[in-house]
Amino acid sequence: MKTLGFTALLAGVAALFIASVSAQNLQQRAPEGGTRPILVSIFIPPVVDAPFTATVNTIWTGRAPDGSTYTVKNHRTIARDSAGRIFQERRRLTPDGDKQETAITELDFINPTSHEQVVCDPDGHVCEIYNYWLMASTVENSSADRVSAAAGVTREDLGHDTIAGLDTVGTRETTTIAPGTIGNDRPLDVVTEFWYSPQLGFRLLLNRADPRTGSASFRVTDIHLGEPDAKLFNPPSEYTIVDARRPATPSSK
Repeated sequence: MKTLGFTALLAGVAALFIASVSAQNLQQRAPEGGTRPILVSIFIPPVVDAPFTATVNTIWTGRAPDGSTYTVKNHRTIARDSAGRIFQERRRLTPDGDKQETAITELDFINPTSHEQVVCDPDGHVCEIYNYWLMASTVENSSADRVSAAAGVTREDLGHDTIAGLDTVGTRETTTIAPGTIGNDRPLDVVTEFWYSPQLGFRLLLNRADPRTGSASFRVTDIHLGEPDAKLFNPPSEYTIVDARRPATPSSK
């Protein structure tokens, strides 16, 4: 089984990846020859002494092969306690304009002290335990924005702004895909703008425009500082628990 903690770390650095997709395949398994999207949302690190509850709002405008666009959205609850434990919902996307709340597809529970991530499936009432290797840290050591810019990436300082009453630091990052890299006949610029909260240790707003796939926006709202309800960090008691961790490999002598 994969180590989800490492995957989460990559998600925090990459911020977002969207595969090409047709609108009708958003919520179901892609057929043979089809594709489906992967949205990597805002990364929440296991920071201690910075508890909160909030809502992440997602809007994605995709492009179809004929040039037309379609917009889907969702929202989900996130929380972190003073020990760095994290709770996150995952919900289905729905067409823009739909007022109904979408179904929860996954519940994630992270405990950096026990190095466990529990992923629960509401449909099957099953929770699987995976390894989680990120350590609980302070805010100063948790910012993914401290990663050095890679080749082909330029960064622009956007200064400070206030979001939901919190001070944030803005950055515009442009990744240029050189001609021929992915079969493109001209340079392609992928532009990501994000606003990072030093107090909470993650991004409260992320906008990404990719000429290959469209644009996506993630915004954290309804932020309540303080200790969340402790029940949020416990998997449902009626679910079956499956240990999916890979056993340690004996070292060779």
